[in-house]
Amino acid sequence: MPIKSQELHASTIIITYIIVFLYREERIKLMQMHLAGTPSELSAKDWCILGEQTKGLSSSDLSNCTVDAMFEPMRELEANTSWKLNLGIVNKGIQTLISSIKETHLASFQTS
Repeated sequence: MPIKSQELHASTIIITYIIVFLYREERIKLMQMHLAGTPSELSAKDWCILGEQTKGLSSSDLSNCTVDAMFEPMRELEANTSWKLNLGIVNKGIQTLISSIKETHLASFQTS
């Protein structure tokens, strides 16, 4: 039953929302825009899944979710009191460094 203007009291507040539904592609572009070049390992299929799962969210909701997701690794780092050393990554870095040094020295000997 609609409310007539004469039935409204001074203490009544009417809030009006304008709902704009975004298509899946628009939601995906909006999330990618908020990432602003932040590296991610999401495939096209992952983006489509995210686009479907965010159906009904406003652009503000999508912005908040995206920014919140970007800061999640920082929260995890802050919560940790100790870190595990990944020797595989360290060894790979050392091997890369050694090979680049060998290539540099090899190139300098070949030009001499």
